[in-house]
Formats: sequence, C-alpha cells, structure tokens
Amino acid sequence: VIVRNEGAAPLIVRMIATQHAWLNVRPLDLPLTIAPGQSERVGFHVSAARLSPGEYRSEIYLSANAKRSDATGEELR
Repeated sequence: VIVRNEGAAPLIVRMIATQHAWLNVRPLDLPLTIAPGQSERVGFHVSAARLSPGEYRSEIYLSANAKRSDATGEELR
C-alpha cells in the first residue's frame, strides 16, 4: 500500500493496523513522517496457513495527523 501526502504539511502516521490475524503490517518504525508531496510504501505479510481456499477481504486502519480525512478502508484480495 502506498501512503501519499498531498497536503502542505508533514503527514505523521502514528498507527497502522488490520482487522484480521492473517494480514499483518511488515515491521515499520512509527511514527512515520511523510513530507508534503512525498509517499511511503507500507508492506504487509499475508499468512494463508490456516485459511481455507476462497476470497478474503480486510481493511487497513491508519491514525495520522491529517486535518481532514476522506480515507476509506483499502480492499485487499
């Protein structure tokens, strides 16, 4: 997932989480500061070891200092 700062001030991401145990954020030093106009790639690890075959979806949650948020959960397949 790419987190992009389209604002005029630094974006400080304090928390990144998922809603299911099979999807985990790869190790990342937080808080993550993203300069205006810049972006950062956030990696994830999918563990299908205990999942039955099929389609799975999850949401990713971010906590940041953005004044206005139009963010929605990112659908993963």
